[in-house]
Amino acid sequence: MRRVPELDALRGIAAITIVMYHLRYMLAFPLLGTAVDLFFVLSGYLITTILLDGEGRPAGPFLRAFYARRALRIWPIYYLTLAALLAVNRRLPWPQPTSAWPFFATYTQFVQAYWSGPFPPFSRHFLHTWTLAIEEQFYLFWPLLVRWSGRRRLGLLIVPLLATPIVLRSRGMFGHLLLTRCDGLAWGAVLALVLRDGDRVRRRPAAYRLGFAAVIGAALSFAAWRRPFLIALIPLAPSWPWLKVAESLSIARMAAFHFGVVGLVACLAGSRWVRILRRKPLVFLGQISYGLYLYHPFVFVLVAVAHQSLGIKGSVWIDTGKVALCLAVASLSWWFVERPLLALKERFRDRDIEPSGLFRGPHAAPVAVRERT
Repeated sequence: MRRVPELDALRGIAAITIVMYHLRYMLAFPLLGTAVDLFFVLSGYLITTILLDGEGRPAGPFLRAFYARRALRIWPIYYLTLAALLAVNRRLPWPQPTSAWPFFATYTQFVQAYWSGPFPPFSRHFLHTWTLAIEEQFYLFWPLLVRWSGRRRLGLLIVPLLATPIVLRSRGMFGHLLLTRCDGLAWGAVLALVLRDGDRVRRRPAAYRLGFAAVIGAALSFAAWRRPFLIALIPLAPSWPWLKVAESLSIARMAAFHFGVVGLVACLAGSRWVRILRRKPLVFLGQISYGLYLYHPFVFVLVAVAHQSLGIKGSVWIDTGKVALCLAVASLSWWFVERPLLALKERFRDRDIEPSGLFRGPHAAPVAVRERT
């Protein structure tokens, strides 16, 4: 399937940003971690567009093809990585508990937080897959809700998905759950609705670009007025956990920011303004982004074991080697594991699940983007 290269590049940028965040900049640059919200917005946009394209088609064949293609894209290297981790864990100098593996194998990690239960321990090298669990759970129920609601009622369905996470996070609920982090996916669904009528967008491209730019500007400026706004509200309800409210609003702000970025890039796709996003290295980075995101903690720990066993202290050169090895492993995975498996998706090919409604701006012919979590 042909791709929107600019969106692939955005996905690749998000993946390498997360790698850098986990490398050594977690405390120095915490905003790097918000790149996961870009993943969520892109996924919500792609999946909702596919589902809207299939509106009115027979539900059974459409959903079977949809879920089969999703499974082929996500499951193989996920379970490959999980199996490798379980096999190698005991041989590491610092083995970690793995009793929670059934939850990770079923994409239900951290569900105990819904009833305030304790989390079974598991290796920290696989904890980043909470984002994949959220997306898998989203893929499970969202197609059914979209089919049930239809396009006209979809907007009403999205509103609680934008508001509920803000409230739940403000009340202290764990933030790595579907109900506390689905606002990014919901913003992606909003984008699918906004850009659904491609002809209308092409007739008024400046208005749409200005709108997305305004969302970006509002999200960026929120940091300046958030503090005085909350300080003014504290006397009205002193017992409220205002610190958690501020944290929750910050997550919502970044989801809205990435909504604006993806929307603006989609409207500018094919133009000279975003030609850097069509460069082959960035586009390829987007192609390998899933493997890059999934493998990088595992690669980090293996490199750490190697250089420590040799008595070599960590350095910027070691860090550079870690990133290079992550890129190499993800590239090999793409060419020899993922790409051959993706060819099997043709067995479940259905024109109704080709995301033809993805908008590429007035400067390029509409094409589809490859599916990716």
